Amino acid sequence: MKTIVFRKKRLVYLLLLIVVFLFVVNVHSTMVYASTMTNPIIAATPLTEMDDLELVNFAMQNGIEVPEDLIDSVEFGSAIKDIIQASPRSSYSFTITQDLAEKIQVLIDMYQINSQVFLQGGMLQSDQPSIMSAASHTLENNLVMHNGSWSSTGGDWSSSYLNYNCYSFAIDKTNERYRYPGQHSGVSMVYNYMSLYSISQMATFVKNDLDALGGYGDVSVYSSEPSNIQFWQTLICIRKGSSDYHFMKYDKSSQAWHHKPGGTAPLKYLHHPEDIIWVSEYSSNGVCYNADDQLAMGYSLTTYTSEVYYIVYGEHPFTTNTAGLPSNQIAISGVKSGVTLTGSITIPEFLNSRTVTKIGSSAFSGLNQLSQVSIPSSVTHIGSNVFHNTNNAPIYLEGRTSVPSTFDIHWNSSGNPVYLNGNLCAHASTTLMSINYTQHGHLCNICRTFVSESNHNHNVKHIPLGTAPSGIAVHSSYCRCGHSVTVPCVSKVPHLPGDTVICTYCGQEFTNPLFMITLPNGESFVSNTPFTYDMFEQLVEHLELSYAYADFIVSVRSNIVYDDYAAKLVSILPSRKEILYEYCE
Repeated sequence: MKTIVFRKKRLVYLLLLIVVFLFVVNVHSTMVYASTMTNPIIAATPLTEMDDLELVNFAMQNGIEVPEDLIDSVEFGSAIKDIIQASPRSSYSFTITQDLAEKIQVLIDMYQINSQVFLQGGMLQSDQPSIMSAASHTLENNLVMHNGSWSSTGGDWSSSYLNYNCYSFAIDKTNERYRYPGQHSGVSMVYNYMSLYSISQMATFVKNDLDALGGYGDVSVYSSEPSNIQFWQTLICIRKGSSDYHFMKYDKSSQAWHHKPGGTAPLKYLHHPEDIIWVSEYSSNGVCYNADDQLAMGYSLTTYTSEVYYIVYGEHPFTTNTAGLPSNQIAISGVKSGVTLTGSITIPEFLNSRTVTKIGSSAFSGLNQLSQVSIPSSVTHIGSNVFHNTNNAPIYLEGRTSVPSTFDIHWNSSGNPVYLNGNLCAHASTTLMSINYTQHGHLCNICRTFVSESNHNHNVKHIPLGTAPSGIAVHSSYCRCGHSVTVPCVSKVPHLPGDTVICTYCGQEFTNPLFMITLPNGESFVSNTPFTYDMFEQLVEHLELSYAYADFIVSVRSNIVYDDYAAKLVSILPSRKEILYEYCE
């Protein structure tokens, strides 16, 4: 990507062009293929009869990667012609050519920056201040990172900046060599590339490149800036001028457009891409160059005046399934292995050309680096524990004033704040209902989140169920939330073996009260089944006694048994496990 077109000091620059060309054709590297070609392209027209641009095109067709600064360059074509016509032929050393090219480049740059440091004879005046210290150029439409903060002057520098351009920067290929739109999808870089293709065609070339490279997910092209960019997606844009193209990339963290002019430092653009015409300015080797600086040095400005086209790319981080769903719907079941979601995320309305209508149970459970989750109204089903242990991240339900009953009652089991159409739910209306075997809570009627939880107390009412086939008398005990348990009947002692006794809870009669328990207050109760901890717990709650699990253990170990029936009493079961009893028919 070039930032400077061609310098007015034609004679000096032409020398540099010749040296650079010699350097390119002598380097045995991945950038040069001409020296190893087995099937070179033979020109139909003799080289001596080609014009300057035809010579440039001929070099490119035969595998020489011409620097982008030199494409469409009459001067470079003229330099090639000079080499062709040279007689006798010269022998060029790689080391000498490279060293000479670098020295000429430095010399020209120094002269263009400040010609006053040269004496009248063209020799460098050694006692003048250095070029870098003399420069005080300021960026007008951009900022450059300088010592940890954005600045309009100076700029951090790395030699790696020389190795990639604006296109490589935009598609996150900063370890790659210079690229051009279409390079990976079969488009040749010909001498009239810029005039041959429109901006819309170049944007399409980018999509084709990314599809060919792979790993970029869904790639889309837009003639106007798209809205609702997903958190995993990258937004870039392209614009062209008469002799150049340029890319910018939107940076979500700084909420600004960033770009990298050719082999110079990355910049932060101070405008929206469509606000003004793009004019080249850059920071190189710690010195900034705005438009006026470049004109003063004899450079021609590069401007970009076409429409701006946008490209969106990115591979989504979710695991999905479509089982049991219509052909146009899809469910998110979790996050791909190795992916960590952080910060604010938005569930997409569409994935893989299907509408997202469901989020499976525990899909995001344990993602404790989230700060916010937004869910579109297309999602109509959410499973249990989806947002369990997610850092209490606020959940925004877009386009909803209430949560549908198709959301599991445990969809928000950690009680994250819920926003409906941007308004925090205050849980103004709740319904008491059972959560599980041991607890109940108040479920918000608006956002279906449990706002309080407590243990069941199954002493609200007791309904006799008679004697089960096993001979155990049972009844149902209900909590105020409606949850019920089936438990054996019990009666207060004293009773004789074989007596018919009355259940303390439900009032039904039962026989063979062979099992006994003594409570912390000294009262004893009998049943025709071994006592469990659940039976003990219900008794003490019914009698409004203070108790601990240790009291049940003590009661088991005690020898307090009524009268002389100890030999007939069976050990009490010290277990918390729920015992299921058969209902009477």
